[in-house]
Amino acid sequence: ATDGFYTVTVVDANTFTVFMPTSAGTSGNVTVKVGSNYTVNDVRLHPSGKWLYVASGYDCVNGVPYCWGGETLTRFAINWATSAVTPADIVRLGTDPYDIPVRMDINASGDRLVVKNDNGNDMHLFGIAPLSGALTQLARSDAGQGQTVVFSPDGQYVYDGNNVYTVTTGPDAIANSATNAGAADGLIAGGTLFTLEASSSVLSAYRLATPATPTLITTLTPIAPILRTGITPNR
Repeated sequence: ATDGFYTVTVVDANTFTVFMPTSAGTSGNVTVKVGSNYTVNDVRLHPSGKWLYVASGYDCVNGVPYCWGGETLTRFAINWATSAVTPADIVRLGTDPYDIPVRMDINASGDRLVVKNDNGNDMHLFGIAPLSGALTQLARSDAGQGQTVVFSPDGQYVYDGNNVYTVTTGPDAIANSATNAGAADGLIAGGTLFTLEASSSVLSAYRLATPATPTLITTLTPIAPILRTGITPNR
């Protein structure tokens, strides 16, 4: 059949069915293209060094953006003795086919992974099995802002810019505890949260003396280049 996006259902270990939206032949061979148009959105290494987690999206029509159909989290097993990186399993971000994992982070203890969903701007909380590294989705938050995912050192909070999410257990949950500005990127160093705005390139620093309420320390605005008549800037 022509290229396209179709639903494949696994019947058993040796049988699958393909749903075709239009009439098609039911005999002969079929060519299946796997991963020919994927984009990698983020990569995280488990603190143990045993597993690598990759967030990816799939453009289901080549060359057409925002036509999503394969938003997945792939776990790779790492063998440091042989340098082999082997695909172990794949899970979907959510039940909505338009859910898109764009940023991830793993807490310091290595038992939780949080994923930012670009579709609903919400956070998905996964549990990480201690022996296998397999992912189990535990909870998801309400909509937020930005695309940053940074765990606090104690694992109790997740920062999206200076927007704060609280992570709890028993039952597992992730919830917006403060709605502030989101950001395009961020990291924590020495008890300070740094965030970067993509559109304005503004860098902000927040003190995390009280992790639930980041306190702005300073904001750095990029200096606009000086252009002179007749001079072309060298970039």
